[in-house]
Amino acid sequence: PKWYRFEDFLNNTLPKTERLFSIESINNLGLDVVICGSDQIWNSTSYYVDPFYYLRFAPKEKRIAYAPSFGRTYVPNYNKNKISKYLNEINHISVRETTGKDIVKEITDKECTVCLDPTLLLNKSDWENSFNLKRINKNYIFCYFLDKPTEKAKKTIEILAKKTKCQVCYINTSENKLEGIDGGPIGFLNYILNAQYVLTDSFHGVAFSVNFNKKFIVFDRAYTTEKTQSTRITSLLEKLNISFLFDTTNIKNIDSIDYQKVNSILQEERKKSLEYLSTSIRSINK
Repeated sequence: PKWYRFEDFLNNTLPKTERLFSIESINNLGLDVVICGSDQIWNSTSYYVDPFYYLRFAPKEKRIAYAPSFGRTYVPNYNKNKISKYLNEINHISVRETTGKDIVKEITDKECTVCLDPTLLLNKSDWENSFNLKRINKNYIFCYFLDKPTEKAKKTIEILAKKTKCQVCYINTSENKLEGIDGGPIGFLNYILNAQYVLTDSFHGVAFSVNFNKKFIVFDRAYTTEKTQSTRITSLLEKLNISFLFDTTNIKNIDSIDYQKVNSILQEERKKSLEYLSTSIRSINK
């Protein structure tokens, strides 16, 4: 079962403390710094603004936000006061998208840093070596969609498969899987690493495609009419100068990626993001 693969990954791959069930037990660890991030932990339209995601269990002076996402381009009125209060009590704030930076400025008047998603702080070799990713010799198109693909995505998959004669593989269905690769976290990385092409509607599908220098196209999602959910993706594509890969049926675009330029930008952004982290930590520990 899928849940078992994730539990196995959490238990046997990631170093962590025992489960903690109270603020007292967290504080008893004597942590020097507490960091929150990333993904949509600050989902701005959620009806419950979870104080844990804003580190309110930790002393103010120890709090650092690394690349959280609001998941939207705005904060509704019913959440503005609470989110503004919580953000104002974090001294070191970075976000994942430029729209997030605009939100922080609007509701707190604070300037903040736009950092890379943490998955991009490791390069391709780091991922391969740290998680023993394996190479397989198969020609396939990896399709990773968080829901059913849009009609535009389906059309592009059909065109690309016909042109390349590659097998079409999905990780989150029972069909068209590759033998020997499961659907857990490591399997997900292996699928992207070995794909000839990646088609996705997922931010992290894009992040790993970029990091692994894959030919890819990313689509708008089928299950939402709220286009602002795509800002996490479009912000990254704009930063890397590859916006032409968003929501298109033009498969010629997939061969237009100059990864020498992309990798150069990515390396500079890594340096900036790591500098933000190290500077924030040093300022707390000085």
